[in-house]
Amino acid sequence: MIPLDITWLTAHSQDLLQYWHYVQIAFAVAAVIILVSSTDDMLLDLLYWIVLLSRWVVGDRRPATLAMRRKPEKLAAILIPAWHESGVIGHMLDVAASFQEYRNYYIFVGTYPNDPATIAEVEAAALDHRNVCCVVTDRPGPTTKADCLNQLVRAALEKEKTLGERFEFFVNHDAEDVVHAFELKLMNWYIETCGMIQIPVLSLPRNPRDFVACHYMDEFAEWHSKDLVVRSTISGMTPSAGVGTALGRDALDALMEARKGEIFNRASLTEDYDLAQAVTRLGFRSRFIRYRADMPYLGSPWFSKRTVIQMKRELVATQEYFPNTIRTAVRQKARWMLGISFMGWHQVGWHGTLAEKYFLWRDRKILFAAPAAIFAYVLVIQIVLAIIAMNYVAGFPTLPPVIAAPWVWTVVMINLGLMLNRLLHRGLFVWYAHGRRYVALSPLRVITSNWISFRAFLRALRQYVFSLISGRALKWDKTSHSFPTFTVVRRKTSAAKVAIVLLALVAGMRSMNSTAQAADTLPPAATSQSDAEKLSDLNAKIAASDAAYLRLERAILLQRMHRDAEALTDLEAGRGLAPDNANILFALAYAYRNAGRNREAADTFEAALKADPSKFALLEDEAYALKDSGQLARASDAFRAVRANKPRYPQATDAEKLELAKRMHRVEREIEELDRAFYATGFLSYRSSGGSNLFSVANGTLFTSQAGAEIGWRPILGDFPERKLDLYARTYFSFKPDSLTYDSHSLQFGLGARFKPISTIDLRLSAERLIKSGSNTRDGWLGRAGYFWGRGVDLDPFADNWNYTTFYGDLAYIPGSHHFFSAFAEVHQGWRFRLGEATTLTPHAVFSTQYSEDGPVDHSTAELGGGLTLSRWYDVDDYAHAANSRADLSLEYRAALSSSDSSNWLLKLIVAR
Repeated sequence: MIPLDITWLTAHSQDLLQYWHYVQIAFAVAAVIILVSSTDDMLLDLLYWIVLLSRWVVGDRRPATLAMRRKPEKLAAILIPAWHESGVIGHMLDVAASFQEYRNYYIFVGTYPNDPATIAEVEAAALDHRNVCCVVTDRPGPTTKADCLNQLVRAALEKEKTLGERFEFFVNHDAEDVVHAFELKLMNWYIETCGMIQIPVLSLPRNPRDFVACHYMDEFAEWHSKDLVVRSTISGMTPSAGVGTALGRDALDALMEARKGEIFNRASLTEDYDLAQAVTRLGFRSRFIRYRADMPYLGSPWFSKRTVIQMKRELVATQEYFPNTIRTAVRQKARWMLGISFMGWHQVGWHGTLAEKYFLWRDRKILFAAPAAIFAYVLVIQIVLAIIAMNYVAGFPTLPPVIAAPWVWTVVMINLGLMLNRLLHRGLFVWYAHGRRYVALSPLRVITSNWISFRAFLRALRQYVFSLISGRALKWDKTSHSFPTFTVVRRKTSAAKVAIVLLALVAGMRSMNSTAQAADTLPPAATSQSDAEKLSDLNAKIAASDAAYLRLERAILLQRMHRDAEALTDLEAGRGLAPDNANILFALAYAYRNAGRNREAADTFEAALKADPSKFALLEDEAYALKDSGQLARASDAFRAVRANKPRYPQATDAEKLELAKRMHRVEREIEELDRAFYATGFLSYRSSGGSNLFSVANGTLFTSQAGAEIGWRPILGDFPERKLDLYARTYFSFKPDSLTYDSHSLQFGLGARFKPISTIDLRLSAERLIKSGSNTRDGWLGRAGYFWGRGVDLDPFADNWNYTTFYGDLAYIPGSHHFFSAFAEVHQGWRFRLGEATTLTPHAVFSTQYSEDGPVDHSTAELGGGLTLSRWYDVDDYAHAANSRADLSLEYRAALSSSDSSNWLLKLIVAR
């Protein structure tokens, strides 16, 4: 017990008991409120699984990606309000206007006359992208976001007079959004049957330990994977997220008529939420569309290092960075709560069907759920402190149980079960949206979410009451934004758009001949023509007057139509017409890469970089082309040139520094691989019930206690794209049973050659001359085939933990009257945890099996177990210099799966350089 002076407490013991009585009542009230909210959440979870099951029974009726790509494009308008967004708007517009598969659209950006920095950025983007329009509002900022959007709609309608056609749908986005390349294609398909469409909105990945930023990842993963799916299906009404929202023309016209030209409600801070409610009241359908499109990417198959085009199913969603500080998160969530819960209740009321009213209730329950959650935390802290005091503070009075009534216990136990359900569902959807590395800390981030929601509730309540009392309109309480670097965005774009990306973001299409000529000749980015009509026009122009820039534009169009061979022919013709045009050279180099013509791609990259040395970042692509074409010495020089250009890369932000570090790490790995001509490995293994004086070929995971070493040389073989031949010498020996005592009778030497016949598969064939030394060894020829596949084997200096999977198979045969044959396989499955800059700990499961024949004697064994591997990499420098040596220390327990063998412990040490 802790001796404390608590005489003051004794004098107020009755007050303490009275206060404790209030705590009991408050605890029961909080438990009931949480029960109501949690039961509501469980009901939504149940509805989600019912919806999912019904869709599974009915079958997938969604259209194919190719059908969406072929559908004629309606004229679309993207609306982007921008108040004090000069730091992100230029980059955002470059990406949005360059990466889209859709061509028939314009972007209208709303700026303010008292924000010249943002105006300058938008006007600069408009010079590079002819479908970007800068709209300066007639009132200084900040007004409401709705007011800015209304002026953007009017600007789009005025633009129709110039174009001679009308916009068929309008898309809302913010200045920080990464717009998906397939978004407009998706909307173009579904908008015909809907008044409004909402696609998923997700957070861009953050550090899992950044609780504020990652709580947005958790919430949006669940909202836009489950909640909106159920809401759209059950009620037929989908709330707008303010971004990734498409409004059909018929719905817009009806809103203009109903609201006398004001599409968006200027009296609301959540004009998106108000818009969705208004669309539903006018009788239009709104839908939430989760669709995974088949997107082409430049990548490498699991069995190959060669860059090819791969089709991947990818969720069409808007992504952005959300706030990562408590203060900015509270401001943003307070605005949402103020517009949706407070003002939504006041302005929208409780209209609609029973299902719609239920979801209105879900929108507004935060008004009591947020304070109730914090209230419950405070009560629990008090109860824990009281329990500690009663048990460890001498003289502290004994208080009655906080849960006095049996029904309260029942409520608490139900709440615990519902909380577990809540956490499991949250983790499931976080895993589904962002991967399992974000799941472990998601329960802790729930506390962060509750705290931010409570503070946002207090801020929103204060603002709402002040507005009611003062009569002042609420202003746009905007959040500061950030946008991902070009390298982050580029990884998310499809390979089919590589050429146009290079032209738009790196070179500029209009600079390929002369700015004036291109501006006069090229069609506008937004056009109502189909691809076939555009191709027909270009064919006619080229027939009339062949020009390099026309050839380039037709090549881009042909690539878009997946007619890559014809596109390549056009690019080659364009190069003949303009041999020094860097834009054509770059586009041709990538076309060669996609066609697998790596030698020509490398030469073309070199010519393009000579024509325009400012594009130094593309030197890395040349280096990979050189490597894949077998020009290893030139590839090494090119990778070194990439490293020398490190100071020229953008390094202004932490994100840019991280991306540069990753780039340089990859480059250093390539240099290390290309320059390494000699290698050496050593191993030692000890088995608690092993050790044998019988002959062995020293398998990778040894069924006897052994030690050995190998040194080798890897010469360059002509134009092979990788070092495919190892010339090696090795020696190994066994230990005496149950000891680490050297057994001289087991000493074996060998000289051999190991060849890799297929560059894309790690299959090694070897022929080795065995040299007898000990009495239990032999002379002869050993033929061997070994296959290895692994994921997560190398050090990842940018991840805290990652998956580790390996498979190794080996066949060995020694011919002769006393022949030897062995078949061996082993699988490891684990998870690596980085303990320091270059140290990892890997808990893993292992399965091994072997069958061997040594003359007339045969034996088979199989083992299953688990263990830990401590790995240390050496010569690692600031994430950039690649490790050139490594040591693994493993301790495993292996249970024998056959009655003829015994279970044992296995200790292994492997060193490689």
